[in-house]
Amino acid sequence: MIERLVDLWAVGDTADAICLTTNGTIKSNGRGVMGRGVALQATQRWRHLPSLLGQHLAQHGNHVGPLTTICRTPGERNGQPTMIALLAFPVKHEWQQRADPVLIVQSCRELIALTDR
Repeated sequence: MIERLVDLWAVGDTADAICLTTNGTIKSNGRGVMGRGVALQATQRWRHLPSLLGQHLAQHGNHVGPLTTICRTPGERNGQPTMIALLAFPVKHEWQQRADPVLIVQSCRELIALTDR
């Protein structure tokens, strides 16, 4: 893993995945709450993400996991389009709560396990 300070949406073809900070709230319509920060920015780009997050939460609980992949424009990797995974990275249990340091540590461990697979 390489940690860099960049515009998350301008990573081009240099990233394999983008972690979206999420919470464990599912609305009555089955959609996950993605109303602030990186999650909101992602939803503004890909409107179907709250539905995918809701499905992920219903199936797997509030855990790290893939939501979808997106295709980026051709770039450095042989001029081919690049697929980037969008991952749920839980930082809160409920949308209105503050971030939970214990959950963040758990999410980090789950991300490491996912990348090791």
